[in-house]
Amino acid sequence: MNRKYFKFLLKDHKIAVLFFGLLFIGISLTPFIDNSNRVDSLSTSLTISFILALMLTYALPILLLAFIHRKRSVDLYLSLPIKRSEQITTILLFAFCVTSVFYLGAGVLQIILSGAVHLGKVLQVLLLGELSIAIMLIFNSLLYLIGNNLFDSVVIAGAYTVLPFLLLLSLNTFSTELLAGYSGGFDLMEDIYILLSPASMLGYNVLHLAGNIATVVRIRMLYVILPVIIAVLSVFGLKKEFVERKSERAEQLSDGIFAYPTIINAYAFLILLMFAAAVVTGGFKSMIIFYLLLLVVYVVAMFIYRREIKFKLRSVIGYIISTVISLALAFAAWNTHFFSLADKYEVGTRKYMTYQYSITADPDDLGKSFHDNKTPIEVDSGAYIFIEARIPTKDRGQYEEQISIMNRHIDEAIDRYYSKKDTDYQTTSISLSNHEGLSRSDRDDTYYFYRDVRPLSEEELLKLAEKFDITVETYDDDEWKTFSLEDYIKERGND
Repeated sequence: MNRKYFKFLLKDHKIAVLFFGLLFIGISLTPFIDNSNRVDSLSTSLTISFILALMLTYALPILLLAFIHRKRSVDLYLSLPIKRSEQITTILLFAFCVTSVFYLGAGVLQIILSGAVHLGKVLQVLLLGELSIAIMLIFNSLLYLIGNNLFDSVVIAGAYTVLPFLLLLSLNTFSTELLAGYSGGFDLMEDIYILLSPASMLGYNVLHLAGNIATVVRIRMLYVILPVIIAVLSVFGLKKEFVERKSERAEQLSDGIFAYPTIINAYAFLILLMFAAAVVTGGFKSMIIFYLLLLVVYVVAMFIYRREIKFKLRSVIGYIISTVISLALAFAAWNTHFFSLADKYEVGTRKYMTYQYSITADPDDLGKSFHDNKTPIEVDSGAYIFIEARIPTKDRGQYEEQISIMNRHIDEAIDRYYSKKDTDYQTTSISLSNHEGLSRSDRDDTYYFYRDVRPLSEEELLKLAEKFDITVETYDDDEWKTFSLEDYIKERGND
């Protein structure tokens, strides 16, 4: 660090530091205005101050490193009588000190106003917050330096920040359309998103602690170790992007390996992957307009990147190649039952497994779905059946017949889904979950949901009724009536 340069930065920004410091602390402490519950106020205040600190880790690199992208200033700043390594270290340390003073200042007042309740937990939140500030300043500074001009750098940094979310959205859409039984209930997708985003990893621990300040919670060490590794790697990136940077890059095209070309093509491919899934399930005709619109956006993005409105065939070819690859992946997923994953649904992988079955059945035959063009009032004459069969995995041997029945209908539903056969089973569904607690709530639980399932026959329903309570609800004489399965069949027979 260079002390003179640090003092210069402080003197040059002292008014902004004072103003935003007071604003930071003022906003952070607003939950204490209505201090009816000190614990809730403390929790909310800690959350707000961390989010504000995180926002500063994005804003300060843009402010303090803006000179690197201007021809008028880059030569002046890079020719100062200090080593470039000292210069970037001083800039980062100044940004860290400013943010930390705001954050810890708010933290001290939060402790005082809350009466020092849960002090140990608060200190843990502040410590993790400080680590998060340091890591995010290093990482965001590297992202900001990838571009060669101010506009490009802001766009690129923002694009990389949003990229994990777009990846999550693309994979989730792809799976929702093409993976039978997928209901968004697989936390692997969310884990991928968090692991690709340092801000999400760090924020998960800090916000989890702040939001549960009065209870015992464990932090995820993986979400601490990986950001530290990313920060260390980012230091090597800063050496290339700042210490070894050529001043001639200022205000030039941002055409580096991690700059615009990579960003534009990555975004286009992830969006095309979602389009491809829609084509497989719904047909190409309805998607033509979206493909054309995305092509226009893609070409315009290339215009902005090159700073000239000049059509290049290479861009269109690249778009076509991405389209073909995405469609090939989508059709391959569909024709292989999502690479065989659809057929490998989990059964009994947790402490409990629960099957749920629901149908609006024909009152005269509970093994048939009740649906037609009748008015809503007349539809009430159907028989509604809902089954929740919770099975302890250790006792699954006692339920093999019932499990076999449900799995057979699931297998048929999967085959029917990929064959695109029209069915008359619109009111029938089965779900399967594997969970550790009595109900599905943990992140590691799995959940599958199948629509248009062939209804269970009355014989199969009776076999299930040997182990589980099954009720039948009907609407008669302006009121709902509930029967056990056996009683309903018996009464219907008497009629």
